[in-house]
Amino acid sequence: AIDFTSVTTVGSFTNTVNGKSVVAQGEVKSLSESVTVPAGTFQVYRTLVTRQDGTTTESWINKANAIMVKQVDVTSKGTQTTVMTSLQ
Repeated sequence: AIDFTSVTTVGSFTNTVNGKSVVAQGEVKSLSESVTVPAGTFQVYRTLVTRQDGTTTESWINKANAIMVKQVDVTSKGTQTTVMTSLQ
């Protein structure tokens, strides 16, 4: 089982960009870095998606199994951070 928790630091995420299709560009920001979340410390690669409407999604993906361990979504409504809390 994999558990995640999300923390919205500003605003509300009802009907956010994640529910729409918008033009986007993605890039790999790092091929190898370490990130620590409540589920542990992982070797990850980091990606960044920038959308035409100015929103972004940055993801830290576990190199061992391709599971996302952390994600930060930034929109005009605020910032939402999702992190893995357990991996069993």
